[in-house]
Amino acid sequence: MKSSTPQQATWRTSDRSPWWLRSSSYGEPNGDYKANCYLNLWRTPHNSENNIQFNDGNCGYHSRSYYCQTVQKPKPKPTPAPAPPPPPPPQGLWKVEKKNKYCPSHKMWTNSKGQQDCQNRCVNRKGCVGMSISYKSISTRYCYVCNNDKLANAANNFHFYRREALWKKVKDNTYCSKNKHWSNSKGPRDCQSRCNKMGNTCKGISISYKSISTQWCYACKDEKSFSRAANQFHYYRKEGKWGVSNKNKYCPANKFWTNSQGPRDCQKRCNSMKGCVGISHSYKSISTRYCYACKNDKLANAANNFHFYRSPLKEGLKLKGQQGKWKKFANHKYCPASTVYTNSQGPRDCEKRCENTNGCKGISYSFKSISTRYCYVCKSDALANAANDFHLYRRSR
Repeated sequence: MKSSTPQQATWRTSDRSPWWLRSSSYGEPNGDYKANCYLNLWRTPHNSENNIQFNDGNCGYHSRSYYCQTVQKPKPKPTPAPAPPPPPPPQGLWKVEKKNKYCPSHKMWTNSKGQQDCQNRCVNRKGCVGMSISYKSISTRYCYVCNNDKLANAANNFHFYRREALWKKVKDNTYCSKNKHWSNSKGPRDCQSRCNKMGNTCKGISISYKSISTQWCYACKDEKSFSRAANQFHYYRKEGKWGVSNKNKYCPANKFWTNSQGPRDCQKRCNSMKGCVGISHSYKSISTRYCYACKNDKLANAANNFHFYRSPLKEGLKLKGQQGKWKKFANHKYCPASTVYTNSQGPRDCEKRCENTNGCKGISYSFKSISTRYCYVCKSDALANAANDFHLYRRSR
């Protein structure tokens, strides 16, 4: 008598779960059973699963105690996925240059999602000098990406926004007399790239967003010999980008912005923040507006191509009055044969400990914030590879 027996397969429990009374055959019920009635447990003892005996007897049985099977509990429903986070606020937006103007020479979209989206379309389009958009509700979906800055009158509160340069503009209507120049530039980024390739020789660039002049790039060799310039040429001072220190890492201890205008803007925020040791930033398009200014260099894994960039200003950070005097001898090296101190007050303090130790060859020290208290006073010249930006400084003679 069980649900897996074919003859009893049509007898079902209310929750459709499997049921069982006996594993061996039995003569009851013998024909006078009625649906939904109780069976009588009789002829005790019921001392095993094959000695449970019962009788149907129509619907003549009832009791205060019943031999029942527990109801099968339904499986718990899966926990619904959390709702997606709200969209972050827009990053730094360009300023209006000409009100109630648009550019007749343009590429137009009618599915724009706002100013930030239109800016991104401009940045990704070769030769774009700006955009014309409106905040009027019936017109926000329109985005005019301008091929030049020849403008015409516009209705419906359309204004012209000039594309901003990557480097900070220092002087208006100016170019540098002492320069290296090209007439085949592909735009401001290309001109900046040519300047960067010149190394320390180039101090900045003089460029114009005016359509007839965008192919001209002046890479300035100094900031002394400037002349007045026509055609909206302006001078932009060079701003170096920091190198990647740790890939796919960010700093949990941070000050966080969602309106960054790019890596250089994030660098500036770090430089103006007390105690900032670097930034975590991503060049992935969905993440460029995020800027993490790191309060220390304890890092954690990060997605979306966020990397940690150590500030060159903080990489060489010295404690006031404790600046080291010795020159660096070997990068990322330390001396295994050494006396280690964990209470160093800075590089100069570490040097003094070496000077007061007979046979000291130099020190291994790091300017990384989590490691500045460590000082290795080297007893020999034998070196080994070191992590955490420890370098070897040879003792001055």
